Amino acid sequence: MQSVIQQLNLLEINKMKFAPTVLKIYNPTAAVEGNSQNLTVSGTAGASTAMPAGINTVRLCFGGSTISGTTGAAPCYVSIGAAPVVTASAGMRLVSGQTEYLAISPGEKVSVIGTDGELNITPMTT
Repeated sequence: MQSVIQQLNLLEINKMKFAPTVLKIYNPTAAVEGNSQNLTVSGTAGASTAMPAGINTVRLCFGGSTISGTTGAAPCYVSIGAAPVVTASAGMRLVSGQTEYLAISPGEKVSVIGTDGELNITPMTT
């Protein structure tokens, strides 16, 4: 039978062999001040300006839409890329009030399409 000290030593050895997974937490204070963009959401796809150097994350906040006077009735769809193409069948769906943090590279843009509303785009560093 092993002593308590031997068991603790084995636990320490196992910790060194199997390092814990580190989760990356996004820091909400890392937004690049003054660089937020608001895109009007409509039936025609619109795109942001290209992300500047040093940006690796973008925060997208969909401010909702109004269909027949009902706020939040219709989603929007977004795509990210150097020349992003977005349609209602080929894009990530955002509903009214939804916020997402997505990876992006310098030079890439965010494109959005929907019925109406506004998409706020905030470049961030992490």
